[in-house]
Amino acid sequence: MVAQVTHIWWSLRQELVSMLSAAWKSVQRFTLVVGHSRAASELTRMGYHEQAKNVMMELKNLQNNR
Repeated sequence: MVAQVTHIWWSLRQELVSMLSAAWKSVQRFTLVVGHSRAASELTRMGYHEQAKNVMMELKNLQNNR
């Protein structure tokens, strides 16, 4: 009986960890995109168009290398 409960608990724990891990990766991706976009926007606003383009290309490369 204890072994069954332990097994069920362990399975639920693994599912929870998996779900939280996926959620955390999504948050990381979101903040990466937002950060790069804001940086590019500010660089463009200040007239640094080439640097803004480089920031967005870096983001594109990061997304393609996953």
